[in-house]
Amino acid sequence: MITTSAEYKQQVVSKVQNWSSEVVIDYTDYNLDNTIVTSENNPDVTSDGIQLADGKESPTYEWISFANFKWGQHPRSEEHTNNEKGALSSIISNVNDKEFKQYSGTGFGHKGFGYFGFSVIRDYPRFIVSFVARTVSSLKVVFDDKKLEWAEEFDINVYVGATIDTNINVTNNTSYIYTETLGTAILLATSIEIVVKKWNIANSKARVMETFTSISETYINSDIIQLSIHEDIDPKNNTSPIGNITNNTCNVSLVNINAEFDNDNEASILSGNIIKNRRISPFFWLNSLTGDKIPGGIFYSTKWVVDNARMTAQVSGKDVLGLMSDV
Repeated sequence: MITTSAEYKQQVVSKVQNWSSEVVIDYTDYNLDNTIVTSENNPDVTSDGIQLADGKESPTYEWISFANFKWGQHPRSEEHTNNEKGALSSIISNVNDKEFKQYSGTGFGHKGFGYFGFSVIRDYPRFIVSFVARTVSSLKVVFDDKKLEWAEEFDINVYVGATIDTNINVTNNTSYIYTETLGTAILLATSIEIVVKKWNIANSKARVMETFTSISETYINSDIIQLSIHEDIDPKNNTSPIGNITNNTCNVSLVNINAEFDNDNEASILSGNIIKNRRISPFFWLNSLTGDKIPGGIFYSTKWVVDNARMTAQVSGKDVLGLMSDV
């Protein structure tokens, strides 16, 4: 059920109506990406690093923490192995300044009839998400919203190959979620690394729930040439639509200036992303009532047609049920 304002209800019955639309296309949907690999340098035994990029930003429970203990639900049996835990470091923040210390040195030990030397190396907690080369235009890091714990100081490193292309040093962070839009998109990024240096709680382990970015473009009236949504229904012998199966499709035609939608145009942030399974979300609103946007559904691209001569790019999509019918 969609809730709308009283003003919308008045205007929707008017004889003269002016409808506007926009289309949001997510070009890197992590739920459909099979190239993602995650890694950690000092994982806790309970860590689940693959959850760094599973699209879930909140832990299932308020997991136990001796530094910030609160009574909560803490499953123990194997039936709970699919719970959302995120990636957890085994290193503990310092009791005095809440920092994760990085150091290297040497020590000496005694064994048998002599002494031996050994090296000591400890790094910051590092959480890495790697993927096939793609455009990164924004950054997001999500910590623990259940226990309200987060990194106060951390680095975000975006790699192109084995080289750090962009480094962002975050200080005085006061929230469990951090986002930033890059001034210049990184076109061939291959991994994102989160380096946690200071936590907001002493004697606690660093937990990162999510760190992955997507290219999400919003197309407004001036970008849209044509937009249509079609619903197929199979009523059988029913006279009521309740319980019937529907199959929805959409078609969107967009203005293609400067070959923005060309897969081989390396100057475009969409390069290499004009493919199947890109998420399409159309919205509609009446007159100037942008607060009453009506969602048109969620579709996934099945076909792209780019016509440079006419400067157009057309994408067709199906909803999840329509995709299942193609299997």
